[in-house]
Amino acid sequence: MAWTHETTTRLGASVLGIAVGVAGGALFEVMGTPIPYLLGPLFFIATANLAGWRLRCLPRGREAGQVLIGTSIGLYFTPVVAVALVSLLPAILIGSLAIVLLSAACSGILARIAGLDRVTAYLGTVPGGMSEVLVIGDRVGAQPVFLTLAQVVRVSIVVVTVPFALTFLGGIGVDPYARPDIPLDWPLLLVLIGAAMGFAFVLNRLRVTNAWMIGSVTLSALLCALEIHLSSMPGWLSNAAQVLIGVTLGERFRREDFARAPMVAVGAAVCTIVMMAAAVALALLIARIEALPVPTVLAALAPGGLAEMSITAKVLGLGVPVVTAFHVARIFMITLLAMPIYRLVRRVAGPPMG
Repeated sequence: MAWTHETTTRLGASVLGIAVGVAGGALFEVMGTPIPYLLGPLFFIATANLAGWRLRCLPRGREAGQVLIGTSIGLYFTPVVAVALVSLLPAILIGSLAIVLLSAACSGILARIAGLDRVTAYLGTVPGGMSEVLVIGDRVGAQPVFLTLAQVVRVSIVVVTVPFALTFLGGIGVDPYARPDIPLDWPLLLVLIGAAMGFAFVLNRLRVTNAWMIGSVTLSALLCALEIHLSSMPGWLSNAAQVLIGVTLGERFRREDFARAPMVAVGAAVCTIVMMAAAVALALLIARIEALPVPTVLAALAPGGLAEMSITAKVLGLGVPVVTAFHVARIFMITLLAMPIYRLVRRVAGPPMG
């Protein structure tokens, strides 16, 4: 493959994007912001790109970040935690299905405000991984620019507001699942990360949705549940993974999209607020029934992405396994039920909006 001027430009934008992301994370950490190494890069890169800079993440940066975060999160899944999650399975399934159905109901709001066709509006409100939703959208003919914008607005609002809200309400550390005390062993850590990446790669080739996150979580959690402890993961490596994900989210903000579709952003924001309000009500109910801390269930039901909400739970000391399990279940439901639910909503609501 020939090295071109375009290659140099893209590499420069990626290196600068990572540098700006790290600086943003460090500044947000000094400011005492929740999940600084996710929110800092997101804010700085989004601001720079809206100003016309076009900064980006490294190639496959999001996937690398997901593998590292997934591997780290899997270390929480001790045998005791695994047994506890089985008892929560009905609540996990019901809560996840309720959020998916709620997104279908909210799609009419986005379609009306932004004048979108119904399939684009519906997928724009679905709270799954952005890459997976975009793949579904491409398959069914959704408008990619507006779909991406709606998803970016939804995830950004959740990622920014939920940590601040939980911090303000005193939700930090209310459900701190402790990891096993595993020493750091760099050779074994590389083996663990390599195995997680290999398993995730196989799942991705099999077209499993959100394979990089689910694959790494699954392998790491399985080893931990079997009490096969290879190594812990240093905090700075987890922060680096957050930077990669934060920069990837921020790079999706492009000035031309906002100039062409301001009402899409407004509609997505309204839908997100409605969904978050409903998620709060549902979280209060599930927390009461299952005797779980409300902040943990709020993070579990928030209409954000798996990686972003798992990071939030990890950094704020919430029930990481519970939050992760809810979001993994939601992703599988979206993969299996997204389009059947859309067809049902379309049949009830009438023909698509143009």
